Amino acid sequence: MVIYLDVLLLSNLWVNYLLLWATAKWTHRHLKTRRVVLSAMLGAGFSMMIFLPPQPAAVCLLLRFGTAMCMVFAAFGRLSVRDMIVQTIWFCILSFLFCGVVYAVSTWVIPIGLQTKNSVLYMDISLLVLLFASSAAAFFASCTVRKTDMPAVCDWTLHLWIEGQEFEMDALADTGSGLRDTFSGKPVVVCSRRDLRPWLMRYADSVDAASHCKGFRMLSASTVTGTRLLPLFKPESVVVTHKHRQKELDAMIAITEEQTAAIIPVCCLRG
Repeated sequence: MVIYLDVLLLSNLWVNYLLLWATAKWTHRHLKTRRVVLSAMLGAGFSMMIFLPPQPAAVCLLLRFGTAMCMVFAAFGRLSVRDMIVQTIWFCILSFLFCGVVYAVSTWVIPIGLQTKNSVLYMDISLLVLLFASSAAAFFASCTVRKTDMPAVCDWTLHLWIEGQEFEMDALADTGSGLRDTFSGKPVVVCSRRDLRPWLMRYADSVDAASHCKGFRMLSASTVTGTRLLPLFKPESVVVTHKHRQKELDAMIAITEEQTAAIIPVCCLRG
């Protein structure tokens, strides 16, 4: 089979872009178009390995996974080790599913010229057909994610039980929050000092003072304004409700000074 460099690079660029977009949708993370394009170009550059002599399977696997990690880093930016591994695994799973679908279509529906070498897949297919087919698949994936997505962010109510006292507050499901306790690995819900004031005043009159009290430890949190240290503690129980739906969370609570509603990582609400 004759392999055309322009078809190889453009098809891989477009497919990588959609796979990164799908990974972000399934893991509820935000992406910037500029970073996604850069990452897709990186993956397209890796596809040129198809012109090299055949490499051992182990080498191809390591190179493929390493490239996937580089693409995830380029697209999503700096992540924790755990989040980096999770994003990379999701990206690889979606890539394998895509290759499986292409192979099935080529075998059972429409004959498509396929060439695989050094873990790189080349499709002898019209770019116009690829554009329409992949766009249709992206639309289908978007509809699927939308149906399994969380309810409106303002419809959640958070209930905390601390020392036998219940606190109730509005909550937002934040797709961009990935806070986790360094020691236990549990997700962290960020609450306003105002909502916990009746209980917090027993120990301290400010968030900074609370950090020195028994039962609290500090958590480093990165925001758009910089890195902050938030007091962290474990309540007796954490429950979120939405209409007639209720879910108990195994989470830690962090306290901040200025916030209108509690922030819940969306990963806590799935399932």
